[in-house]
Amino acid sequence: MKSALLVFASLVCSVNGRLGLDAILPITTPMFECLKNSSYEFYVARVFRSNGLIDNTGIANIINARLAGLDADAYLFPCFSASCGNGTDQVTKSVNAIRSAGAQIDTLWLDIERFAWSNDTASNRAFIKDMIVAADELGVAAGIYTYPPFWAQIVGDWIGGSHLPLWWLYWDHLENMDAFVPFGGWTAPTIKQISGDVAGTCGVSNIDKNYML
Repeated sequence: MKSALLVFASLVCSVNGRLGLDAILPITTPMFECLKNSSYEFYVARVFRSNGLIDNTGIANIINARLAGLDADAYLFPCFSASCGNGTDQVTKSVNAIRSAGAQIDTLWLDIERFAWSNDTASNRAFIKDMIVAADELGVAAGIYTYPPFWAQIVGDWIGGSHLPLWWLYWDHLENMDAFVPFGGWTAPTIKQISGDVAGTCGVSNIDKNYML
């Protein structure tokens, strides 16, 4: 009986969850329509690159995903060169580019992973806080994409982002949140990136797969 109940619970979880993807290559509306027919329900696009440039391919993908009936979000990969501006500038550039193109997103995710962050956790916290405040002032819902070791190295024991939804990087290929251990003030993730750099379908290659409750 216990095993039957566990199977039932697993099925309920699978039914209630939603599959999504993030990818940086161009995706047409027909390709997104095919992805939707293959059980993908949401897409997250890169809209700001680590070199400080707007990712127009990502913005075009958002529009195409919406036309195909998928929900769409965006993520910002911060740039740390002085020429890129501060966190406020980068969020503002991203949001203005999205709006100028006529694209629509539900959430702007701030990509907080090991790349070129300072060794000064206080400086990193201030940069992230500036991004959060800028998104709020622009009327955009923000979220945090990260992984516990990344977060700890970049900001230490800071919980200043925990009021935002969490997109949790954890490549176990499982469509559930069972392995999550609270960190950074978060008690549960909103999205889990379950695998990365995998072969896609519908002519879309090199995708990251995601799961949302």
